[in-house]
Amino acid sequence: RIPYLHSISMGIWVRSGSRFEHPELNGICHFIEHMLFKGTTRRSTLAIAKEIDSVGGVMNAFTSKELTSFYCKVLDENLELAVDLLTDIFINASFPDDEIEREKQVICQEIYQLEDSPEDLVHEILGIRFWKDDPLGQPILGTVETVEKLARSTMMEFKRDNYVPEETVICAAGNVDHDRFADLLERQMRHL
Repeated sequence: RIPYLHSISMGIWVRSGSRFEHPELNGICHFIEHMLFKGTTRRSTLAIAKEIDSVGGVMNAFTSKELTSFYCKVLDENLELAVDLLTDIFINASFPDDEIEREKQVICQEIYQLEDSPEDLVHEILGIRFWKDDPLGQPILGTVETVEKLARSTMMEFKRDNYVPEETVICAAGNVDHDRFADLLERQMRHL
């Protein structure tokens, strides 16, 4: 708790990054990161964006070799909304088939853009060459070949097996009361 702030940053961190992917599933963690923002059983993609924007908040995510993180920043008065939005995308993502196909193109475009950036490409090649056959050498984005082969059922199974309480940390900083934060999370995530 930082009582003199008027904002809160909250994140859900999952120990699920590219180093934990089988080679044929390379890029699945990053793909799942994208899909969690593509609608839930309660909200459409547009509703997710509108709700966070309506309070001047920011919500985003990233994937690394070690983890995937989903986070948001809001005014302290919007803690309940932040908890509701983040837990909703984390638990209730719907993985719509049309969005999966659209996102395959988006991610392949990201891969091609990496190849157009010499400094990023050199870093990627260095990691691949240095780590050789170790999973740490796998690209976070995956490859065009692996991304195009990913199926909805595979992503849902991977999420079910890896987005589990013992691999997840949820934290907040700012003008947040710990007990209230814990109560809100318990209400949203008790079945986990």
